[in-house]
Amino acid sequence: MSRNNITIIQTYYNERFYLETQIERWNNFTTPVNIILIDDGSQIEPALNVLREHKLNDNINFSLYRVTEDIGFNSHGCRNLGARLAQSNWLLFLDIDYTLQPSDLNRLQEESLDLNSWYELNAKFQGRGDTYMALNQFLIPRKIFLDSGGYDESFVPFHHGDRELLSHLEKRVSKKQFRLVGFDVSTWW
Repeated sequence: MSRNNITIIQTYYNERFYLETQIERWNNFTTPVNIILIDDGSQIEPALNVLREHKLNDNINFSLYRVTEDIGFNSHGCRNLGARLAQSNWLLFLDIDYTLQPSDLNRLQEESLDLNSWYELNAKFQGRGDTYMALNQFLIPRKIFLDSGGYDESFVPFHHGDRELLSHLEKRVSKKQFRLVGFDVSTWW
């Protein structure tokens, strides 16, 4: 059985602490994975400056892209860009403050996933004990995401658009749930 080829897509904006936390977590991955990080025009703490201070393990096929103009909240435009750049069949969208445990990455790579469905991530957060449906953290076939048109970028620079995209997807494509064991929100609570 072949492994699911997944690209993790994350956006970054002047969040050194979260990026350093991600690097630490990425370096714990024991299986190969693609990671695309899009810097959304950071002027104070560009991702490249942070990354120069760290080394990534050999399991990570890493790509960094940077939006050169800081136009305000452009996370959805960055996610669209990451989806277009990805070469894998599967896209895993995570905010920069969400981290994935190596065991969950392994499960996602090994699971028999349906290429005609997208997956809402149902997680039990470490240290909380409850479950939470992470609205804009989801796994989707690249083809479905691109065929749907992705995020509506007319919402830029407003922090708006996740519900619209997911509602659009729910009307057209089967949604399934995938339970993660150790999903972590770095400093939310």
